[in-house]
Amino acid sequence: MNISEFFQHSVGKWVSQRSSHHLAQNQSQVAKANLMIESLSSTHPTLIQLCQQQGFAPTSAVGLKVSWSNSIAEGSTKSESGSSLLVAIPDTAQ
Repeated sequence: MNISEFFQHSVGKWVSQRSSHHLAQNQSQVAKANLMIESLSSTHPTLIQLCQQQGFAPTSAVGLKVSWSNSIAEGSTKSESGSSLLVAIPDTAQ
């Protein structure tokens, strides 16, 4: 499996759950995150801009946009959201 195939298998909606238990303090914490992973084509404006900034041709680049929104349970109103861009560029020196 190459990186392009791996990225394609990662596309979609995901849910991540985390539980932590602090035995000494007798506390538990539960957190949940919703993830959205989207494939970016080599013509996507953000991917083109990033490749140009780094001096790479965007035509061979493979990209993913990972967006998340998470919250910590137990009545907390604290939540976070954001996104990251992952770009794989083939090594043409081989």
